[in-house]
Amino acid sequence: MQWIARLGLVSTFCLGLLGCGAGDGPSAAPAPRMRVDGGYDFRPGGGIVGRGSDEPVDEPGDSEDTDADADFIVGSWSERAYEDCSYTYRFTSSGGLRITSEYGEVLDGEYEIDDSAAGNRWFLTLIIEEDNGGFDCGGNTGSDAGITVTIVVAPSGRDKVNVYSSEYAGGASIQWNRK
Repeated sequence: MQWIARLGLVSTFCLGLLGCGAGDGPSAAPAPRMRVDGGYDFRPGGGIVGRGSDEPVDEPGDSEDTDADADFIVGSWSERAYEDCSYTYRFTSSGGLRITSEYGEVLDGEYEIDDSAAGNRWFLTLIIEEDNGGFDCGGNTGSDAGITVTIVVAPSGRDKVNVYSSEYAGGASIQWNRK
């Protein structure tokens, strides 16, 4: 699940827990969110909240690539998760997905991409069907099979994809580099 935590900017230890992390409480500003399993959102330091709760406070941002087609995501992308571990995201033109960690985790599934996000951003839904039980970059072996995660992405030229914490977030949270 560590890869989900990184994409959603959620502490690995906060996944599924309410009120964990610094800055939570009634006076804390709303945090960016990421849709997970179609009905809930993860919030950094705030656990899971129901769909349709607080709206994002950031204004829409624009991608550097204004004429992107959905096939911009096809290929292999890397993300350095830790100094000694990275994830590789492989997207096929037929909708296949494979996520691997340098520590041995292999996740297989499908993806869907749609351009209905704000500005030049895309909703990218990752549907995990199989998990080999290997270690993710956080050293965890828990199964991610059956998880569906929707994130917001935008191409940045031909060799980079920006991953955002919400469709309205200002700057990219993570950047994937073409392999």
